[in-house]
Amino acid sequence: MGSTVAIKVKPVSWPKQIDIRVGILEPEAPHAPAPGTKGEPITIGGLAETHEFGLGNVPERSFIRAGFDQLQEQVRTIAREQMAGPAGPVVGAERTAMKAAALFQNRMAAGQVTPAITNPYTIASKKRRGFEPPYHALIETGVLKSAVAGDVEVTP
Repeated sequence: MGSTVAIKVKPVSWPKQIDIRVGILEPEAPHAPAPGTKGEPITIGGLAETHEFGLGNVPERSFIRAGFDQLQEQVRTIAREQMAGPAGPVVGAERTAMKAAALFQNRMAAGQVTPAITNPYTIASKKRRGFEPPYHALIETGVLKSAVAGDVEVTP
């Protein structure tokens, strides 16, 4: 699935491979449609994939791939600092994964996911729920944002 990105960090000398992943790591978690909508329940992975790549009348709003393009150097810098620190490479990688997930979530909350919302139904729905302009894409209940997580895999 295209709802995760792997972050590779080379300048750590350690005999094992450490992979840091950020994205929707539990894609099978259920997701109910937003209150007041007539949509059918889907998984959080299905919701993420719909927005990441677009589907039907839902435009592509890449929050993982575009976020990675924007944040990769910042995350790599964090990783190099954390993994070379006194806690060691694995704990440093775990800290990096958590910080990277927070960067992706903050990007969503700040409305940096494009294109902007233009669908009149979506705008009316957000108004009914008490949201104030500017209306940010992908932020309705916070379920998708909170599903963005980071983890680490260590292999020999």
